[in-house]
Amino acid sequence: MVHEQISLKGEYISARDYRADRLGWYVQGGYNFIPDKIQAIVKYESYDADRDIQGDRIDIITLGLNWFFSKMTKLQINYEHHTEGLTGTSENAILAQFQAGF
Repeated sequence: MVHEQISLKGEYISARDYRADRLGWYVQGGYNFIPDKIQAIVKYESYDADRDIQGDRIDIITLGLNWFFSKMTKLQINYEHHTEGLTGTSENAILAQFQAGF
């Protein structure tokens, strides 16, 4: 869903086979401070590799900034906070990615 400068999207997926019952989902919101130039995003995602096994779920919160240099190039910088399993072990990461299309 996109409305003027605000975007919202999400996904839910579930799969079961003879080995595992998997579940994952995310929801992401974005705001274009300068349309087609600078966008901020916030994202929450969760993935459980096997719902029958307690403690293997991972949750990730992402705060990001996208700079669009053109319709075919952008720079993404993200801060991610990961929380894992029953222990609540957490990790932080800063990621940068440059993307170019041809």
